[in-house]
Parts: sequence; C-alpha cells; structure tokens
Amino acid sequence: MVLSLIPSKPADSNLILRDTPGCYKYAAKRFVDFLGERGYDFSYPGLIAFLNNIEGIQTEGPFVGRVYSASTYNHYADAAVNRIRYALDHAEGKMTVAEKYEIQQALKEIKRKKRDKGTVSKDMVLSVREIKKLMAGSPAYLSLMIEMLAYTALRISELLGILNSDIKKRGDYYVIRIRGKGGKERKVGISVDLGDRIKEHFQGKSYLFEHHGKPYRREYISMSIKRYGRKILNREISAHTLRHTWATIAIKKTGRVKAVQEQLGHSSSSTTLNLYVHDSFSLDEQKDILK
Repeated sequence: MVLSLIPSKPADSNLILRDTPGCYKYAAKRFVDFLGERGYDFSYPGLIAFLNNIEGIQTEGPFVGRVYSASTYNHYADAAVNRIRYALDHAEGKMTVAEKYEIQQALKEIKRKKRDKGTVSKDMVLSVREIKKLMAGSPAYLSLMIEMLAYTALRISELLGILNSDIKKRGDYYVIRIRGKGGKERKVGISVDLGDRIKEHFQGKSYLFEHHGKPYRREYISMSIKRYGRKILNREISAHTLRHTWATIAIKKTGRVKAVQEQLGHSSSSTTLNLYVHDSFSLDEQKDILK
C-alpha cells in the first residue's frame, strides 16, 4: 500500500509539513526527515517503519540509548497520522474513493500505547536546579511563565486565562482567582515581586499574560516549553512537568495532601494521593521480604 500523494524528498518536505498544527511541528518534521533519510515514500509502509523506529531504543539524536515513554510515542504517532490524513484530505483527483478508504481503515489499526495512569514517576519531575537553569536559558517572557507555573502549580490553560481583575494585593502577596476544570474556582498566591515583574513585562490590558493586546495561545507556550526543555535540559518536558514538580516537592516536604489537593484544584484527595505519594519497596526491602 503506497500513498504517493506528496513527494517525500527533502526538498519537498515543506509540502508535507504545510499547515501542521503547532503542537505537532517538531514530531511531524522528524517523521518527514526519517522518510527522506531512510528512502521511504510518503506511504503507509513508511509510517510503520517510523513507528517501529520510535518504539525502539533510540540510536541517534539527543536521546541515544533511551526508550520513549508511551505518551511520547503516542505524540509522534499522532503527528505522523495527522500528516497522512492531511494528505488524504487534499488528494482530490489523485486517488480513488476505494484507495482513500483502504488507507483510512489502515490508519484506524494504528495502536496507541497505554499510559501508566498511576503515580507520577521521578523522570516526570524536575529538580530546583533544573527549573532555575530552564528559566535562565529561556526568553524573558517564557522565563516568567515558567517561574509562575513552578511557583503555583497551575495548569497552562489556567495560567493564560488569568485576568487582571482576578488579581488582588494582600500585603506582601497577590491573591489570584483561578478558574479551573469544570468551572471550579480556587485561589493561589504569588509574591508581590513576581507579580510586579510579570505586570511590568507583559503590560496586559485585560489578561495578565498578553502579546500585542491578545492572550497567548496555549499550544504556543506548551511547545515553547517543550522546545527549551530539549535545548537546555536535554529532556522531554511539558508545562505539566512543572505542576508535577511542585506537587511532588510539596508533599515530600510537608506531607499535607489536603493542602496540595486544594492548590492543584483536584476534586478529590485520592487523585492527589494516587499521583504524588510514592510508596514502593527499596531494593533492600525487597530482598528481605522472604527472609
């Protein structure tokens, strides 16, 4: 089965990548580069070869010797499939209805990996040193957002949805009203110093974080954090990594699960417990179990 809709030669890769959603740009480019480097057509067999490569131990690039997590594998798979679906949608007159149907059915057979929805693992948490390094190496606008995310454990959508009217000064702190999932509201605090630096830099008229009078797009900030995570820390991270980091450190230092639950905006403390309370046997304890 060959999908020869758009040439996969490096010189024509911009055609395959046309109108790629921002969240897929890095992964889609890697898909296209793989096809060109390995001599594959823009085809279903090329897609399968790419997924087999992503699934195995990485032999090149910044992650040599590592195996991608299920979520990272799924992201690459989704990006590649997105490009093939885009080609199908723009293949008028080049393919028969039967040929399109055959490929669409084959794409449905692509299996996504199941993610472990249990406890947040250590590789999903940054150290304080890594956060400071990420902030220092990022552009000023992004550095302030990273600092805010690390300080408050907000979701990226919550951060970008803060209105100036949501912020009230209380002594040495700003108290901010947050609209979370399901319209549930909560309050978080930040230092006056951080709040004033954010206000001075962005000078938002309606939103706390604005660019040319408009709020930032979630996809753009998410991808920027991913990009600088790779560049500065040589790690696959996301905006949510900062939330995981705050929660993990807070529970480890204080043990106050209920307080952490309220800060995160979780509907139940059991959600917080399941995600962030690490309770496992050490190697020595395992060795002694059956003694």
